[in-house]
Amino acid sequence: MQRYLFLGLSLLFAGSLYGQSLKKYPISNSGCSAYFFCDPGSITHEKSPDSSDVYTGKCSKDAVSYGIICVRLKDKINDLGAGEEMLVSYL
Repeated sequence: MQRYLFLGLSLLFAGSLYGQSLKKYPISNSGCSAYFFCDPGSITHEKSPDSSDVYTGKCSKDAVSYGIICVRLKDKINDLGAGEEMLVSYL
């Protein structure tokens, strides 16, 4: 069993040497961070109609675009269905 674990970890490490590397970037002054393959630059901050804080950012690397939408809700949502609808509306 240990032999398989060591082999799996070795392959994982060897594969990561040639892959793209993720780097952690702060999401403006929200207190949140996100991992990107490229620098998202300045993050845009806006207020949603319900006064929640919405942070957005994007970047491109090797013809691939990456983006983030980070939302700090003004009010807690306890209903799972309402939370799902809110998530879909932001996307």
